[in-house]
Amino acid sequence: MIRRYRSEDAAATYGVYADAVLNGTAPHYTADQARAWVPSDEMEDWWPPRLAGGTAWVAEGDAELTGLISLMGTGYLDMFFVRPSARPAGTAARLYNTLAAHARAAGQARLTTHASHLARRFLERRGWHVVAEETAMRNGVPLTRFAMESGGG
Repeated sequence: MIRRYRSEDAAATYGVYADAVLNGTAPHYTADQARAWVPSDEMEDWWPPRLAGGTAWVAEGDAELTGLISLMGTGYLDMFFVRPSARPAGTAARLYNTLAAHARAAGQARLTTHASHLARRFLERRGWHVVAEETAMRNGVPLTRFAMESGGG
């Protein structure tokens, strides 16, 4: 089930984020890069305000949250994380379709993001294209990411 994010979901969504990055990004990122991306297993202070700054949705499984996607008012796809165990169930597609429908209804014809290797492949299959390959520094460790845009969800 996909539903709107609620503030009480903060810790559970951080768990989705940590699982997706720490356990689901190989072979694209080394263990050191994943740990630089998610340096703490405990929810960090920046997490709740970041989610509150946009519109976010979560995927609920039987026993836990399995995915998260968020959109900033500028049409920026800010966060998009799915637990590795939930990927075969189509969780990413359902989350993305929810975000895309919301963006269309809000008149946001052009969306942008900075995507990981995994998100890049997913988004390219939905008509997005890479504007530039970039190197972002996280806790002193370089990570490859891709500035991307869509023609509209």
